[in-house]
Amino acid sequence: MERRNPVDEELAETDRYMKTVPFVNAYLKLKYPKIHTSGRENIPEGPAMFVANHLRFDDSLIIAAAYARYTKRPLRLGAKSEYFEGGGINNKGFLGKQVKHFVDSTQQIPVYRSDNFRGAAILGKAIKYRFSIGESILLHAEGTRSKDGRLNKFQVGAAAFAIKYGVPLVPTSIIYPRHGLLTIPELKFGTPLDPQDYGMEFKHYQLLPDGIVDAVTPRVMKQTERIAIVSDIAEQAVADMSHQERSGILINPYADQ
Repeated sequence: MERRNPVDEELAETDRYMKTVPFVNAYLKLKYPKIHTSGRENIPEGPAMFVANHLRFDDSLIIAAAYARYTKRPLRLGAKSEYFEGGGINNKGFLGKQVKHFVDSTQQIPVYRSDNFRGAAILGKAIKYRFSIGESILLHAEGTRSKDGRLNKFQVGAAAFAIKYGVPLVPTSIIYPRHGLLTIPELKFGTPLDPQDYGMEFKHYQLLPDGIVDAVTPRVMKQTERIAIVSDIAEQAVADMSHQERSGILINPYADQ
């Protein structure tokens, strides 16, 4: 007889994610007359890690609403812990209660950016559970919103979790071009990096003492190297879709406080 986990049952019973989707859609429709979405065919049927750029508060709402519309399933977001603590949109309390209620009732995942150890533990546990029940995760890998419109260097967490749990990594981009007086967001789901791609052996180019470059002998990559390369590939894919310049700068996500 299968044993039920009371914690899992409580999570399922209190989840208001899909019931909230119509209200999110209504908010987005009021704010934007139209949202262009492409790449629906790139959304995996099973659990996946979506990794996206970050320009506005609305980014995750637009991506999650599109995902729910196409799949009828939740897309959980790794959101900064300040949302759960009443910090609101601007970390100074603006819409603090409303945002806190939203992230709590829709069971988003807090990311403690000022405490890497605690943040990684909580995020890892939540991601493992969500993947195990067939759900997908969205992470904004820059760690915070871009201040100058450039695409900052990705934190490697999204790639690391995708590799660890063997799920596709889906590069996702969103931009907000102006059309006269109107802003019409453009959302793109890119071609997924499939789990089998993570084990590829990349040729190692080593400068030998005599100046000859050995481009023949591949070597087994360390896991940290593989994660870094997969993260970089995803970052480049997002840059190609969004047409953002890559800054090459790894931003301290807690510096925006």
